[in-house]
Amino acid sequence: MTEASTILKRLSERLYQHNNCDQQSDIDSLQQILDSPLFNTLYNLQDSFQQLKFEFEKGNQLIKNCSFDFDIEGHLKLINEQITKQSNQKNNRLLFVYINKKKS
Repeated sequence: MTEASTILKRLSERLYQHNNCDQQSDIDSLQQILDSPLFNTLYNLQDSFQQLKFEFEKGNQLIKNCSFDFDIEGHLKLINEQITKQSNQKNNRLLFVYINKKKS
């Protein structure tokens, strides 16, 4: 994504050097879109879905046995169900111990 932004900046500079500024507002609009956090999140989500589809079609057993989620930036995060269950059980035990200590 940064590569497209860099190319667009170079294009803008070259057009400015040749006194061809007719399209500058369009270039500025494109630059704003590329720099937008929302656009970057959507781009990352699209890339993550393509990655997930590729791994699933490849027959990756990890994908078939895991849940998945996306972080706030749209990147794919695989969640191993067994690890998640163990973590939840551990957290429940810690909460139980904490509550019992509070009662004492």
